[in-house]
Amino acid sequence: MLGANPNPQQKTITTATHSGFYTTVAPKNRANEKETENMAFTREFVRNVAKESGVEIPKELEDALVQEHLSSRNAYAEKKVQEYQAENPVAEAPKVTDSKEYKDLKKAFDDYKADQTAKETRAAKETAVVAVLKAAGIPEKRIPSVLRVYDVDSVELDENGAAKNADSLTESAKAEWADFIPTTTTQGAPTANPPATNTKLYTREEIRKMTPAEINANFEAIKASLKGES
Repeated sequence: MLGANPNPQQKTITTATHSGFYTTVAPKNRANEKETENMAFTREFVRNVAKESGVEIPKELEDALVQEHLSSRNAYAEKKVQEYQAENPVAEAPKVTDSKEYKDLKKAFDDYKADQTAKETRAAKETAVVAVLKAAGIPEKRIPSVLRVYDVDSVELDENGAAKNADSLTESAKAEWADFIPTTTTQGAPTANPPATNTKLYTREEIRKMTPAEINANFEAIKASLKGES
């Protein structure tokens, strides 16, 4: 048990105010009240206080005092942290994807990617159309002119990059651009006295109004017409 201080001249502990971190010790001598000291509550502190009081504290009591102090200190510190966090909430950082700069940059990239894809698709379709036009017999020098008016975007490509329904497109090209397709005619050997025929003769004005296809189809008659005018 704690008894009276056997040494009245020795400093006696009369007040111990616990703050959670430090213990305030006031001397018995009222004249020295201003000499109050803040001392950390440690085992050494407990032993010194007991020694100054002339009391021997069992180790179990020392352990209990220190443990109680640590528990109180931790609870006090946690409470203060919670109070601070409540008074100073951390603002949530804005998401990068919500920023105007990110949205503008993403739109610019998406537009660029779409433009590049459109150009690549257009180039692939033009290549397929050129193959169709060549198969139709259109001379290579005429192909750029045809491409300018051809509905390239409507052409569908297969997995190999060729035009779907290529045969159908080729026949359509032959009919639509027949004037551009040269024809080959077979002419027999000339005879000294050719037999009389009922060949139609054309005037120069009629010949000028003919399409290339019509000229090819009526080549012999046109030739005879021009020969008759000479």
